Amino acid sequence: MSILVLEKLYLNLKDTIPLPLRAALYVFVCYCWEFGSGFFLKRWDACPWDYESYFHYHFMGLITFEYIPVWYLSSIFCEKFVIRYALQSAWMITPEEKRQA
Repeated sequence: MSILVLEKLYLNLKDTIPLPLRAALYVFVCYCWEFGSGFFLKRWDACPWDYESYFHYHFMGLITFEYIPVWYLSSIFCEKFVIRYALQSAWMITPEEKRQA
């Protein structure tokens, strides 16, 4: 689900914000998504992850800041390959929009 939010962000920000700042924003969105879903699941004791016992820099055991470099590089990869190729293979966009993706 988070990838759909990142795709919309990419389409809205690609012409105004440089890639390094977009990647930082993507990391923030991923952390919000992970925290929100983890907080919701933890209420029913159903959260499958708990960073509290494994990492030093965590928040409530739901997110860990030690993964920031991984999320940052993954978000750049996601934009450069996954989102771009997904947009190019979409059926309902014009060839002009495909070239801009």
